[in-house]
Amino acid sequence: MEKYNEIQQIKRRFYAMRNGVTADSLRRAGLGYKYIFGLNLPQLTEIAAEIGHNDSLALELRDDTLCRESQLLAPMLYSPELLTADKALEWISKVTSIEVADILCHRLLRKIPSAWEVVEKAVVSENQLTRYTAARLTFNLLYAAPDRAEKVAKALSGDTDTLVSRIAVQMLEELEFLKD
Repeated sequence: MEKYNEIQQIKRRFYAMRNGVTADSLRRAGLGYKYIFGLNLPQLTEIAAEIGHNDSLALELRDDTLCRESQLLAPMLYSPELLTADKALEWISKVTSIEVADILCHRLLRKIPSAWEVVEKAVVSENQLTRYTAARLTFNLLYAAPDRAEKVAKALSGDTDTLVSRIAVQMLEELEFLKD
């Protein structure tokens, strides 16, 4: 019998790699997690590479909303080929911060076949973080489908939330740059 289960082993790894200065800065910046270890993306990527795809572990980490690093590591462990549009929307509904949305889009959602379907459904949400995630996902897909990205960016450029509208404007600027 193992002394520690997988989650406990990961949390012990977080603790061993912790960066108190970064963690304190994140807390002062207002991140509302109970546990912040201050790990950076290369450290999390290293842990993810060692673990590999583990969908049940990814879901368990995703649902651990008390720990910043759990939320960031989760999308790195889930198999993109298993993620349907409905499951992707469930992931988006559980996004706890802008940082989590960014990692979710870059590390997982942009790799799924139904990414545009996810964008279309998320972009019309009442929830600001969901619309933000739709905008970030669109930005990740921009080069593969600039015409589709432009439609989404135009739709979001007048969004009432400044974070969402700012990303939309950045996408439009990037698309304009690509045209030149």
